[in-house]
Amino acid sequence: MMKAEDRFNEVKERYMTAYLQKNKRSIISKCFYEKGYVNIEIQDSPLRKVRVGKFEAMTKMLEFHNSKKNHEGCSRAYVRSSKTWYYDSNSKISIYFGMYNIEDGGTSGEMEMVWIDLGGRLSARLESFHDSWIALSLFPDLIEKMGKSDIQVSGNSIQEEEFVKLLDECGFKDITEYECPYKSEVDEGIEDIEMVDLSIPKDMAEKLKLGDFIKK
Repeated sequence: MMKAEDRFNEVKERYMTAYLQKNKRSIISKCFYEKGYVNIEIQDSPLRKVRVGKFEAMTKMLEFHNSKKNHEGCSRAYVRSSKTWYYDSNSKISIYFGMYNIEDGGTSGEMEMVWIDLGGRLSARLESFHDSWIALSLFPDLIEKMGKSDIQVSGNSIQEEEFVKLLDECGFKDITEYECPYKSEVDEGIEDIEMVDLSIPKDMAEKLKLGDFIKK
C-alpha cells in the first residue's frame, strides 16, 4: 500500500496547477511533506498543515471546480468535517454543503456552516465565497428552513445535529468520509522499528528500590 509521502509526491504538481488556475492572483510559497503532514503556505498567510488524505481531497475539489462552469452532474450533498477520519481535534466544527459530483469527487459550489465559540456558547455562521453564490441560490428551501429554525430557537443558535437534520430534510446526501481508506498515516513507520529487550535481570531487580528513583 502506498505510503503518505509517496501519495503527496504523486498529487503535489496537480494541486499546485489546479490552485494557480483557480486563484491566479495568489502564489504558493511552500508546499512540502513533513512528519505525516502536508505543509502549505499561500503568500504571506500562516503555514497550514493537513493530512495527505485531506490534501488529495482538496486537489480533487480544485480540479473539479476548474472543469465545471455549471452544476451538470452534481447533486446536493454535505460533509461533516468534525466526523471525518482526517479531522484534527484542534480544528473548528463545521459542515460543508453544496453541489458535489459524488462519483468523481469535487464540487461546483460549496458553503460552510461554522460553529464559533462566543463566550462559551457555539454560534453558527454561514461562510460562502462569491463563486459559490450561484450554488447557494439553488437552495431556497434550505434557506427558508434555516429562517424558521432561527425563530424557533429564540436567540439560541442552531447546533450541528440540528443543521444536519435540515440538510437531510432538503435532500442533501451525507458524503462524509468516516473511515480512512488508506493505511494509517499515524502508524506509518512503526513496522520498521525493531523490538528492543528492556527487561532487567532478576538479581539486579531485587537490588533496586523505589527510593533509588526519588530525589530527597
